[in-house]
Amino acid sequence: MEGARAVFLVSLMFAMTFTRSMAADALFGAIFPTNRLRELSAMRLAVEYVNEKGIVPGVTLEYLLSTAETLSHFEMVLKGCRQAEKGIVAMLGPHGSSQVKATQLVSSSLHIPQISYAATDPYLANQEINEYLLRMSPSDATQGLALVELIEHFGWGQMSIIMSTDAFGTHGIVEFEKLAGMKGWLIRSVQGFTPTKRAEDLDIGQQLRAIKSSGARIIILNCVVEYGKVILKQARDHGMVGAGWQWLVTVGISGSILFPGNEDMPDYYEGLLGMYIVDNAGELYDELHHRWVRADPVLYPGVGNRTMVAYAGKAMDAVLLLAYGLRDMLAAGETVDPESLNCSAIPHPEWSKGEAFLRYLKQVDGPGVTGRVNMKSDGSSRDAVYDVVTLERSGWRKLGRWNDSSGLTLPERVTFMGGQHSVIDFISDLSNRTLRVVTHKEQGFVHIKDTDDWGKNLTGKARFSGFCIDLLEWLSEKLGFKYELYEVEDNNFGAYDPELQQWNGMVQDVISRTADIAMATLTITAQREEACDFTMPYVDVGLTFIMGKEKSKTYSLLNFLTPFESNLWFMFVVTAVAVGIFQAVINYLSPYGYRPQEQPGQSERSKRRRRHEDINAKPPYRLSDAVWQAFTMLVQIGPEVFPRSYAGRISAIFFGLGTMVLLATYTANLAAFLTVSRLMSGINSVEDLASQSEVLYGARGSGATESFFLDSKIEPYITMAKLMTEKRDDVMVTSMDEGLQKVREGNYAFISDNVVLDYVATRQPCDIKTVGRLFRNAGYGVLLAKGSPYTGEFSNAIIKARESGFIETLTKKWITSNECDKSQNTGASQDRISINKMLGVFVVIYGGMCVSLVVLVFEWLVASCRDVNGKNSKAPKSITEAISKNLRSQTRRYKSDWDSFCGNQKENDNRIETRMKRRSANNNTSANHNNTHGHRPFSACSSELDGEEELLHVTVL
Repeated sequence: MEGARAVFLVSLMFAMTFTRSMAADALFGAIFPTNRLRELSAMRLAVEYVNEKGIVPGVTLEYLLSTAETLSHFEMVLKGCRQAEKGIVAMLGPHGSSQVKATQLVSSSLHIPQISYAATDPYLANQEINEYLLRMSPSDATQGLALVELIEHFGWGQMSIIMSTDAFGTHGIVEFEKLAGMKGWLIRSVQGFTPTKRAEDLDIGQQLRAIKSSGARIIILNCVVEYGKVILKQARDHGMVGAGWQWLVTVGISGSILFPGNEDMPDYYEGLLGMYIVDNAGELYDELHHRWVRADPVLYPGVGNRTMVAYAGKAMDAVLLLAYGLRDMLAAGETVDPESLNCSAIPHPEWSKGEAFLRYLKQVDGPGVTGRVNMKSDGSSRDAVYDVVTLERSGWRKLGRWNDSSGLTLPERVTFMGGQHSVIDFISDLSNRTLRVVTHKEQGFVHIKDTDDWGKNLTGKARFSGFCIDLLEWLSEKLGFKYELYEVEDNNFGAYDPELQQWNGMVQDVISRTADIAMATLTITAQREEACDFTMPYVDVGLTFIMGKEKSKTYSLLNFLTPFESNLWFMFVVTAVAVGIFQAVINYLSPYGYRPQEQPGQSERSKRRRRHEDINAKPPYRLSDAVWQAFTMLVQIGPEVFPRSYAGRISAIFFGLGTMVLLATYTANLAAFLTVSRLMSGINSVEDLASQSEVLYGARGSGATESFFLDSKIEPYITMAKLMTEKRDDVMVTSMDEGLQKVREGNYAFISDNVVLDYVATRQPCDIKTVGRLFRNAGYGVLLAKGSPYTGEFSNAIIKARESGFIETLTKKWITSNECDKSQNTGASQDRISINKMLGVFVVIYGGMCVSLVVLVFEWLVASCRDVNGKNSKAPKSITEAISKNLRSQTRRYKSDWDSFCGNQKENDNRIETRMKRRSANNNTSANHNNTHGHRPFSACSSELDGEEELLHVTVL
């Protein structure tokens, strides 16, 4: 190989000498890595083609070649500067994205257009930095789109990634990772490797083992071909190729010939899938491919194969782009005058024709090898087409095609690695494994018993039941593992002892590998996560506390009055009496109340109707009636008599509204008092618990609850931690059963997780209740050893359990209960309603009285207006006169009623009876007179009764 390379370099120098002997019209620089001889040969063939065809009339293309090692970026920069000193019109190459980034420092600074045939880094599209860069190959972001559609076509949703840590590897996969995240795919492992100077020195065993343990069976490989071959060989050694596995490679590998010449392809390569830049869609493909096949492999290394790799075609297109740009610029009458530019000069020089030449290059549109040669304004190629290829013994074979307009077309059935026609994207490494699981007894979550209901002895997993056991069984079915259960020996969940510098309980069992996982009500804490791994929480919990319920009381006969305070009851009675008196007075004063026929403002027709009504003498609206009405409304019994005046009715409406609110409040509070037992201690929150000293409180020792209080830096938890530390022997317990016993004995509150306390509080004998709001929110998780490869699998399964509703089903089955009235299991307190809380109701009632007074005034005005009659000499002629007469008339009437009230009641009754008879006679006479002489107006201000007021007085009592 080294001998062939030496012969090639000697021949190349001879060819360059021969070329320079010709008319040198246009010189461009070419920088190639030493391992890219195939692309270099393609460039030389394209230069010869351009010159032979005279694509640039009167101009011969020449190139100044520089080579460097793949990773020698600084050397490439130096050689780029040397080329600039020779006076070049453009720079072609190098190959990789990181190499192009390095040489762009030269070309952009000196305003020399640079044409890259293989750089695909998406960040090269930044025109502010890479203004003079033209890219012939589509961006890796575009390849990411194509790769996503391919994976979606096969229905895969989980995969792993291996990439080189250089710009090509990391930037080339960014777009794919973003799109995969948007689709909700799970990238189980992303592994990177640092490229070595010699690919054979690469050791990627650790990364391969991490991917294998992740369970992903779809692997995306993004690196150049030299490292790709080494990685696939090591993957074979780790059993990660063949049936059940599928590798997808990017153009860094699929764009190259893996096994040139007589080198045999190993069997494990068959079925490899890749994205391949289309190289045969251009008009000049056949002609230049013919040159490629017929070229001498000694002078042009890498040629002669029937397959011309994509990057070789892109190198030819780069030369054609340069030629078309020169042609168009010269045809436009402009000159291309190369200048010698020194990179070391300060300030650095700029090629005066560089900007114009770049503009012509971006406007090129001509035939090419891989497709049409035309550029976008951002310096990228317009054509973005990929072939989906599979590797066979004969080389890469096309399966389908993707482009940015129509997407993926894949008509052919795909045969994957190992000859399979389908591949599962994820296979758990847990399959067929037996895990040792440690647990801890807990109400509702883990029940442990040695005999069944019929007295038969139980062994093994049959001894365990509960929420956690059902969840463990579900996880076993989903992930394919078997398990063995045992109870933790020291009866502790797991706390760290700083003196012994050691954990206890289930945490210690997992750390020491005595157990593979811990499945119990194990709270996720930061301290525990430093020692072990937790899954996602399967239940969200918070701390609260329980206390014993108050013993049943002996109720007195007047206990039904307890919802309201005594001052509120007194206000009720006073208000009812006040409303009754007010309505009686309003009705008496109103011209539209229960009055006899001669009311102010009544028409003759109305007076006749009222005289007829008064014959049957409906009882007047007395004070007793008004007070009775107020009390009947208070107890929602309809009264027999209602106020007839509008003012009285409005007052009654406002009183009814207030009564409705009062009765509704009383009913609700009475129900609460009759059904809810209150705590004698008056403790309704954790703050109340911390601020008193009569009731002791504690928690389970060596657990997350105790650690929370000891580590807390805020009140009231600091105060509570101090008490629990000082009285540890009296308040801390070793089990839930011990805590419940202390609660039932009295004067003790037990603090624990709400779901566990809810379980015991909702079951017989219903003598315990939870109190207060939740604090310290956390969650229960499955505990695994630190760095366990199964943490992700368990977490994903738990997420599915929550989303599918399985966790909710378990909660209803094991935790929720209707054995006790829910309202009796909370610490909610009911306070007696005071007058301050109901002030608004009384404002409404008394405000209604004020409104009634306003309406009363309005009634008098209306009645007086109706009395005004200009045609009747005895009627008032103005509203003022009407009001004055009515006031005098009412004053006499009030005086008469008062005298009657103070006189003999029997005499008063006789007088009423006499007047009723006389009125009846008058009514008959008036009716005859009206029939004979017509109707004569009758007014309350009239003196037809010979000065005696003929209105009936209202009997007050």
